Amino acid sequence: GYNVALFLSFVLSGFGAYLLTLRLTRSPAAGLAAGAIFAFSSYRMTNLAQAQLLTTQWMPFALLSLYLLLRTPRPRHLVTFVLFFWLQALSSFYYAILLALTVLAFLAFELIAWFWRRSKHRASDAERPIPAAPRRSSILYLLLAAGCLVLLILPFALPYFQVQQELGFERTLADNEPFSASLRQYLMVPPRSVVLGSLLPSDDTPIAGGYPVDALFPGLVALALALWGLVRGQGRTRWFFALLLLAAFVLSLGPRLYLAPGQPASLDLSLPYAWLYAIVPGFKALRAPGRFSVLAMLSLSVLAGFGLEALLRAKWLAGESKRARRIGLLLASCLVLAVVLESLVWPAANAEPVPVGDQVPPAYRWLAEQPASALLELPMAFTPGGPRLDCQYLSTYHWHTTPDGYSGFVPPKHGQIVYEMERFPSERSTSLLQALDVDYVLVHTDRYSTERWSEMDAALVQSGDLTLAEAFGPDQVYRLQSRTFDPGNLEIGGYLPARAVSDQPYTVYLIALNRGARSHATQPTDLIHATASWEMVGGQAGTSQESRIQADLPLVISPDGGAAVIPLPLAAPAIPGAYRLAIHEQDGPLGSWQVEAVVEVGEGQDDAFPAPAQLLAWTVSEKGRANEPVAVDLTWRALGKIDAYYSVYVKLLDDQGNAIASWDGQPQDGDAPTLLWAPGATIEDRVSLLVPAGTPAGEYTVEAGMYRADDLARVLTLDADGIPLERVVLGALQIEP
Repeated sequence: GYNVALFLSFVLSGFGAYLLTLRLTRSPAAGLAAGAIFAFSSYRMTNLAQAQLLTTQWMPFALLSLYLLLRTPRPRHLVTFVLFFWLQALSSFYYAILLALTVLAFLAFELIAWFWRRSKHRASDAERPIPAAPRRSSILYLLLAAGCLVLLILPFALPYFQVQQELGFERTLADNEPFSASLRQYLMVPPRSVVLGSLLPSDDTPIAGGYPVDALFPGLVALALALWGLVRGQGRTRWFFALLLLAAFVLSLGPRLYLAPGQPASLDLSLPYAWLYAIVPGFKALRAPGRFSVLAMLSLSVLAGFGLEALLRAKWLAGESKRARRIGLLLASCLVLAVVLESLVWPAANAEPVPVGDQVPPAYRWLAEQPASALLELPMAFTPGGPRLDCQYLSTYHWHTTPDGYSGFVPPKHGQIVYEMERFPSERSTSLLQALDVDYVLVHTDRYSTERWSEMDAALVQSGDLTLAEAFGPDQVYRLQSRTFDPGNLEIGGYLPARAVSDQPYTVYLIALNRGARSHATQPTDLIHATASWEMVGGQAGTSQESRIQADLPLVISPDGGAAVIPLPLAAPAIPGAYRLAIHEQDGPLGSWQVEAVVEVGEGQDDAFPAPAQLLAWTVSEKGRANEPVAVDLTWRALGKIDAYYSVYVKLLDDQGNAIASWDGQPQDGDAPTLLWAPGATIEDRVSLLVPAGTPAGEYTVEAGMYRADDLARVLTLDADGIPLERVVLGALQIEP
């Protein structure tokens, strides 16, 4: 079925362009040339690995139906327009947006052309009739078509809207740039081009997510015919395709001009794509502006058809003699053959055999017999042992849902799931799977190292949440016991920096401490929806304000005193002064809670912030001597996932609080950076603090803490009650004479 769809995309793309050009030029030869150019364009030949990008055939069919609907409104033209637009939308929402823009542009072109003709008409010229206004029936049919398309496409679009709302499905302009066309790509031919490969550049080096660079060279013959069609062609419609070609070319370049892939031009100028991104609905869901090239190729093919038709109208070919017809036929055949030859490419895609029928692994056939459920396969697609996209293909045999997969859009918290599953079947990972409502875990044991699988196997035997349902050689299916999550074991506190800059961003840190014996996990779509109230101390009128806060949650909070630090973004009031800030949420994912403090709003702000780390234990020598090292043993505990590199410091302070000796750096001399601390793990570290020569005898204080190296901001560690600490006093050191 896949191969049939791929093959028919070439046949139908060529046939659609043929019919469209035939209607516009009345020349079968022109239609044949246009069909060959469009079907075998460089854009299509370099996207053989993505069938949805090859399904371009419904565009010319839809435009042909629209053209007929505007000129001879008939129910059949309405039906075919709706049908072909709908088929194109279901093939690719990218192409649905491109086709919708093209339809709107064509309607605008027709309306402007009518106003232009009407303005040029002279009422005194009785021989020239007044240009007819757009037919009312055409307008009614267009409105009816729009309504039908909304009803037909909406059921397929609703899941996308849901993902956009729940997971923030949106592309940034920075996401667009790697997938924008460059000027060099329009000079590149597909890899293994037979005729032009030795004359023009070709590059199949993967970029941007592993996708090969699109070759977009339109073809020498196609360019020459299109230029001739623009100059000598007949009919105003060719001007629409010329404008569409120009617009599609510019939009394919994306928000910023690139001379070659990865080589931006030194121009501080936003291209029109960036303007449309800001104002046109749907553009923020697009990632690959380079796909506008398909409209450029379609426009070029139609213009080339106009060019061939203009050549065949030449005086020396316009006669009715057999000789003129033979020469015309020979010329048309040669040009079409030239188009085919310069498009000839040895396909660079590989045919990949996949299991079907009885070849499908038995684990998937067993899963197909089970009731609808949620399934996770391990290792996940993009982890050591992956990427393995065969799991996604084989999922079409059982159709169970999964929190893993492959798409051009990666949900924001997918990385957290991958991180936790690397430690499966840990208590945190099974708790997360229970929160995700996973029923089955399919473990491919042969994709793990022998040592890793031995660890997993021993832990699975002891797990009270997972039981072996079926084993199929290296594929083992485990059934996961369901569990509900109650935030009653969570203690919610907060760190509200004491100072804030007026009318500037201000961040509050919520601290969730888990006193329970099991991890607390949440759904990826769960969010904090809190209310923040600023009230100036003293109660001056007009100095209170209230705002809503929305913030992400960590997916898992470790048990037995584990903690999560959750930033809550706010904006400080514009009027300076002392404010009582109160933040609360009722019956949220963390239960009901409230934190408050007095904040001084003015010109300065605190840069300290808490992190889920605790100095669990320490040992300091009671005595020391000048010019000798003092050993300090530290035991850290990771209360949760730490997403940054933090430095540790140890200081020796005199009775005035001045540091006379210090040490700082990554734990274990860089072998245990905080970014790699696993939640719940303890990290042992020994620091050697050298007492400077000449240090007077007496009692000194030893303290420890953390800071962020790039800006020296203080990192507040947490104590056993989840209270942020600026520093931890380790004890007194007696320096002997």
